[in-house]
Formats: sequence, C-alpha cells, structure tokens
Amino acid sequence: MFQIVDTQFPDLPIILQASESQSLVIRYLPTDIGNHHATLRITDNMDDNPHLVEISGVGIPLSNTDGQSPELTTRLLGNYPNPFNPVTSIRYSLKERGPVTLEIYNLKGQMVRRLENSVKSAGEHSVAWDGKDAHGSELGSGVYFYKLSSGSYSDSGKMIMLK
Repeated sequence: MFQIVDTQFPDLPIILQASESQSLVIRYLPTDIGNHHATLRITDNMDDNPHLVEISGVGIPLSNTDGQSPELTTRLLGNYPNPFNPVTSIRYSLKERGPVTLEIYNLKGQMVRRLENSVKSAGEHSVAWDGKDAHGSELGSGVYFYKLSSGSYSDSGKMIMLK
C-alpha cells in the first residue's frame, strides 16, 4: 500500500493556486510480499494530459508472528532507491551459507565494480553502491546492471543513476 501523508491537507485531492507549492510524503507500507506499483496522477488546467509519476516498491517479510521460521530462498531482491543519487542499496537473500559475488556492469557489459566476493551466511543481506568504479572514481549518470551469483543461482537487475 502506498499512502500519501500530508498533515497540512488531510483530505485529497489537493488544489493549489498558481503561485503555491506543496510537498508530499509518500509512505510505502506493504501488506503483501512481492512487487507493488502505483501511479500518482497530477493534473493542471493547462491541458488535458495528466502528469503521471510511477511509484514502485518490494514488500518482504520483516517479522514473523506465527512462531515458525519463514522459508529462505536464494534470490535477488532488487535495489532501492531506483533511480538513485548518489547511493543505492542492493538486497538479496541466501537459502544457505555460500559464496556470493555481486558485480556492477555498465551498458557496454564491462564490469565497473565488484561489491561482494565472499562467503555469506544464510539470510537477507544488503550492499550499498555509491556510484563509484573499482578505482574510486565517480561514474556518470546512466543505466547500470547488477549481477548476483551464488552457487548455481544467478540473476541481474537494472538501475539508473541520475546526477
């Protein structure tokens, strides 16, 4: 569930005059596991075409109240925020302890940085990427890919760095 939190205007829609502005806080409170998407629709009186802002998030269990341990799986959980500037966090889970590599690639398919290359325990993990290459140089805006490998498992995702 995505929720717009605005104490100044608790009732939606919000109507603003030409010289006014309003900031909105959008809170993501997932009630289900999985990918969630929503669209924020902004209209004006200049034309009939609304401005659409796509919002997405991934819901994963953070606690368990039934007394049973959730089943772990090895999977890439994605990165957040995306697009990002200057840092994004890449999350993954491992079913069992094992070797992990997590690498960043540019659009040409060249590896620009290896974030993980070690043995990790079972469970969820998160690694931050600061938009820098293996030499510590800042990379430019653009599309980058991250690839997670662990045993026979391999998956990748796309992220966008905006500066």
